[in-house]
Amino acid sequence: MVYQYIVIKKKPETTCEKIEDKLGLVRVENKNMQIQIIKIPKKKKEWIKKQIKKQVKKQNMIVLEKGLQEFQNIIPVNNRRKVAIKIFLLEEMIQYIMKKQGKVEKLETQDLYFLCKNYQEKTSQILDYFFNKVRTMNIVTKDLQNFQKYIQKHKEEEVMHVTIANNYRKSLKRAKWIINIDVPIEEVKQYVLNRTGIFIQIPDEKVIGFVGFEGIIVENVEVDVSEEIKNKYQSWGIGEEFSMRDLYESEYEVEKTYIENKEKMKQEGIKVVKLIGINGNITEKEIENSK
Repeated sequence: MVYQYIVIKKKPETTCEKIEDKLGLVRVENKNMQIQIIKIPKKKKEWIKKQIKKQVKKQNMIVLEKGLQEFQNIIPVNNRRKVAIKIFLLEEMIQYIMKKQGKVEKLETQDLYFLCKNYQEKTSQILDYFFNKVRTMNIVTKDLQNFQKYIQKHKEEEVMHVTIANNYRKSLKRAKWIINIDVPIEEVKQYVLNRTGIFIQIPDEKVIGFVGFEGIIVENVEVDVSEEIKNKYQSWGIGEEFSMRDLYESEYEVEKTYIENKEKMKQEGIKVVKLIGINGNITEKEIENSK
């Protein structure tokens, strides 16, 4: 597998930089992959787009530096990364928000609402993880029959605090924590949302906003990683110009189950350090005001 990391080319100063500039790219190889750092001259936007699309056609993994993030939408998702790790960091996102709000509440005291299009094994693994971790787990879905069957597989004492519903006016009207697993945004817009709720978007589909909604919309996260992983990136010649999440996602090998992925990330020191909303980074003041 070849990974490509694209950066804006800066004016070369040292002898090494001048040599790299002449070569046009830097290659770092190990047993499993080849890394290509492709430098694009800082010219007009349309020219940069053309160069990025040219690299995408090679079907390699593309990671853009922070200065090129505005061009992210021209890259197919499959070329950006292997997996969006935010799906494995739902609990950490909720805890991050509660901490920033200065609350001492635990996850066990929270009521979570999961928007699910239809029953899938990967969805059931997420729900299984939260089954006994929250006060109530509320599944909002059109696929009522299959989710009822899913619930029936659990012990009676486990499902006492689980609801399954699909009422556009009532299901999410009081929901503080809304986690959209896989429902299209156009369908989400049909629901009446709690005006001050917290909406966590898992699909890559862009969220513009919801009528009358004044709460927080979380589209992604930024993470920190262990020193060992940071040192690995530095050895590749990749520095702080890249998002740590983008680097980590680009090489992340998905484990078999949801819990296995969470354990792996815990071992690798993955921590949520920032939330990203529809207008960029979500500030601490925005989080505090959402109490």
